[in-house]
Amino acid sequence: MATIVPNTFTTYKWADDEEEFGSIILTIGNRQRIQNEIATIAQQIINIEYDPEKTLQFVQQDSHLKGQLQALQWLLDASEAAQKALFELQQDSPKTD
Repeated sequence: MATIVPNTFTTYKWADDEEEFGSIILTIGNRQRIQNEIATIAQQIINIEYDPEKTLQFVQQDSHLKGQLQALQWLLDASEAAQKALFELQQDSPKTD
């Protein structure tokens, strides 16, 4: 179980196994929701229209959306990597009956 670490921002201290697997593996519903958000953001990026009189606004909006997209993609990638690592660990562990 994670415990709160007192500091300026809220952080948590995880046990080693929680840090490696439990804290990042997403449920199917979580992955689906994140994927839907990625699709929505990608559509917004495609729909941004460039106005030569508002170049800075265009760049800021594009950067903001791409940052959101990258953060959400990182969550999916980290979850997938943790699932693969856990699967490999389970495959390598000796079977007991």
